[in-house]
Amino acid sequence: MANLFDKLPTILVLAVMVGIFVALRRHVKSARLHLWITAWVLIFVHFFVQLFEPADGNLTPVTFMIDLGCLQLSALYFIASLTSFFEDTRLTVSLLALTGVPALVYTAGLAYELNWRWLYISCAALIFYGAPLFAVLRRKLIIQILLWAPIVAITGTVAIVRAWHGHYDFGFLAMLTLGFAFPGFLFFRRYSHWTPGVVTSAGGFLLWGAVFPIGQMMSVWAPNLKVNPELWNTPKFFVAFGMILTLLEDKSEFLRSARRREQKLNHQLQKFAGITSRLLSGEDVNSVCNEIAAAIRETSTFDRVVIILSHDGRNLFAAGHCGYEGDAKDLLEQKCNEVWKFDDLVEACTVGQKLGERSVMLRAEQMQKYGQVPSAARYEPSQHWVKGNQVLVALRSMR
Repeated sequence: MANLFDKLPTILVLAVMVGIFVALRRHVKSARLHLWITAWVLIFVHFFVQLFEPADGNLTPVTFMIDLGCLQLSALYFIASLTSFFEDTRLTVSLLALTGVPALVYTAGLAYELNWRWLYISCAALIFYGAPLFAVLRRKLIIQILLWAPIVAITGTVAIVRAWHGHYDFGFLAMLTLGFAFPGFLFFRRYSHWTPGVVTSAGGFLLWGAVFPIGQMMSVWAPNLKVNPELWNTPKFFVAFGMILTLLEDKSEFLRSARRREQKLNHQLQKFAGITSRLLSGEDVNSVCNEIAAAIRETSTFDRVVIILSHDGRNLFAAGHCGYEGDAKDLLEQKCNEVWKFDDLVEACTVGQKLGERSVMLRAEQMQKYGQVPSAARYEPSQHWVKGNQVLVALRSMR
């Protein structure tokens, strides 16, 4: 009964935590949250099973496997939730299978006190060597992998050597230490902003990982020192509260972004509505083209905008532009007046890649025929846009 009352507060708090995470699914649609829920359910089972712990503290093999097996799996779920591919079900399941199965086998070997060196060595090799290899084969080699992969591999090598000499507990503690400390570093990488939720979660994970080596050292160096068991559970609550706070921070940032987008859209509508009302009142188109170009530049992602008109179906002229300065401005006006013709515009709209009902994109090599207006801007090349590309939007009047 004393054992029940000692562990009941932690179990009840974890049950409430799991309920909060499940309730958050209504507001946060993310594969990461689903992995977090699974991890916290495993943590809850880990503590719940301890209610059936005998008075002497010696767990049965089955209870031992459920207890510490859930703890090992929860760490792996936390790691999987913070990878760059957590939304890819196939890759996530592959990572969990690669590390989770040997972790459970290792735990089962300890539960039944099997003295099979090859079993522990092979499981440690799969976990500590397989995970870095999985990350390297899945994507190109990056600096982050070069930082953590050697730590994991070196720890695995020590665990294998210790297992060869019959010390199997080291590998188990190493899995728990890295399993809970590693998400602390991943949290900072996945959530680049230093908010209270991120700092609390990342710091909680690092403390959680430190619990296992510190506890082991204290049992060896200070076996008579009495420490309140609840002290070791504190990092878990830091992580849980930090995760909940992080989700709320993300939701708040999403709402702020939505308000900014709404304000920008309202400003855009007001801007064009004012121009439209002036045109409907009979004002000449040429007199407002500069304002139209400025409005487009202000309310879009384009840095340079030019409105090219044609009155006779043959010649063109730059009726308004924004973002063109100095030589670029002179060259633009010279090309519109002397080089480019209406037929060139029609041809460009025909050969370009269709983006929408009236817009096309011309690649840099396609624009060479018509001549470019140079720009000093530099952009990272992507599969959608490279320097020299041009977007044309053909607007035809009712005439």
